[in-house]
Amino acid sequence: MRMRRGLFGLFGARGHGHCGAAPTAEHYAQMRDRVVQKATRKLSLNAEQQQSLSQLGDTLIAQRLASQQQPTSPRAQMRALLDGPRFDLASAKDLVQNAANKLTAQSPEVLTAIASFFDSLNPVQQQQVRDRIDGRGRWFGCAG
Repeated sequence: MRMRRGLFGLFGARGHGHCGAAPTAEHYAQMRDRVVQKATRKLSLNAEQQQSLSQLGDTLIAQRLASQQQPTSPRAQMRALLDGPRFDLASAKDLVQNAANKLTAQSPEVLTAIASFFDSLNPVQQQQVRDRIDGRGRWFGCAG
C-alpha cells in the first residue's frame, strides 16, 4: 500500500477495503500501528514519543471516521447537484462550506496533536521529519 507524504498522509491514506468498502476503525488502527512501528525504527523514537505519535494517529483517525459519518454519501450528494437541467451551484457551495466548517471545528485538536508529537522530538529527529516531508527521505515506499 502506498502512503502519501506528510503526517496527515501517514494516517489519512486511502483505504483498500473489500470491493471499495470504506475502511473500518480496525483497519485504521492496524495502519496506525504499522506507521508507529516504522517511524519508531526510522526516528529511534522513545516510548513517550511513540505514545505521542499514536495519539496523533488516533486523533486523525477519529477525524477521518467522523467525516465519513454522513447521512448521504459524497457520491449521492454530487449526483444530486447534477439531477436538474443545471448544476446546483448554491447547494454545491453549501456542501463545500459545511465540509470547511467541520474541518475548522476539528483542526485545533489535530494541530495540538501534531504539535505535541513534533515538539517531543529532538532536533535531529525533527530534521529527519522535515527531510521526509521535503521528499529527501523515502520511509514509506513512495517516491515523494
